[in-house]
Amino acid sequence: MSDDLLTISDLYKRFGGVTAVDGVSMTVPQGKVMGLMGPNGAGKTSLVNLVTGFYTPDQGAVDFAGTDVAGLAPHLISRKGITRTYQNVRLLSGFSVLEQVVAGMYSSRKASSLSSLFFSPGERRERRACTERAEDLLDRVGVSERHELAETLPYGTQRRVEIARALATDPQLVLLDEPTAGMNTEETVAVGELIISLRAQGLTVLVIEHNMRLILDYCDLAYVMSFGRVLHQGTPQECVDDPEVQRAYFGRESDASGI
Repeated sequence: MSDDLLTISDLYKRFGGVTAVDGVSMTVPQGKVMGLMGPNGAGKTSLVNLVTGFYTPDQGAVDFAGTDVAGLAPHLISRKGITRTYQNVRLLSGFSVLEQVVAGMYSSRKASSLSSLFFSPGERRERRACTERAEDLLDRVGVSERHELAETLPYGTQRRVEIARALATDPQLVLLDEPTAGMNTEETVAVGELIISLRAQGLTVLVIEHNMRLILDYCDLAYVMSFGRVLHQGTPQECVDDPEVQRAYFGRESDASGI
């Protein structure tokens, strides 16, 4: 039996005359932190959109825990155990921090619309349980705020709230799309430590980044994409040291130790 939780096979996505994802194949082992890096425009987010159902592939397969999920709707893929965050924080306007995370549990709630309308005892119990779980998830990601409007919080905190909301879906695989974009060094280290803690809790994590330092410091393995294709795979250091990878990033070979 394979230890790979996610297997992507010969995946293609074209937009007009542009091939955004060009025959990509990769595996993500269970219980590991996998890095996916590459320069801007490499096709990383397009690949994530294919895995999570926001795009439908033109060709290829996305096997998750033994099931091909390619082409399924995003909410169905989420129910199977894949969750994600976004390049740009997407929080619900006007919702408190706690409400943001509770909203992530919507698809798994058991109460019917009728019981919700009449605020039945079962509905009240479920609401309490969701609130308690949201509190726990916010503790896990290090957010102490609860009732403040999420959009008024510092950017790094908003990122953590978004990760807590993603965890509220009870996933097996977490895809973090450029989780440190716009962050300073201290905030980036905090997110890196959070990623390691998710692995320690039994989750599998795919980190999509062009920040080589984050991949080097916090990922077990890595893939590098360029122009929609896999350029290299291996340990993060092996990827960074590869001359083709250095040319893709810098246009020339570079001393990877200085990254």
